[in-house]
Amino acid sequence: SEPQHQSCEEYKTSSPTIFPHLRRLYYFEFYHSLPCFFTIILYCIAHISVSEFVSNILLEISSQKPNQGAFYFCVLLTGLGLMRTSGTLWKWIHDDEYPLVKFDMQNRVRLNQ
Repeated sequence: SEPQHQSCEEYKTSSPTIFPHLRRLYYFEFYHSLPCFFTIILYCIAHISVSEFVSNILLEISSQKPNQGAFYFCVLLTGLGLMRTSGTLWKWIHDDEYPLVKFDMQNRVRLNQ
């Protein structure tokens, strides 16, 4: 029932090395950071492509309109409406729900180990 104490020499030989810890860090970064990195890169490429596509379409449509000021004002109102709509789509990650999302993600990581 008494706790057993290790001598310094026993502790030195039985203590874990840093390499398994570094290996776990490497696998964690590889598993979590690389997919996020590539997702962000793909998102940026898609964003630029869609932006170019929409701007070329608007340029072609507006070149045929006599009153381009009203047309671009409508485009501005549409853009502001889309920004307002997309803001509500991301409301699930609000400050109040962030601890819940973090807790869920940590549980997923623990279950996969």
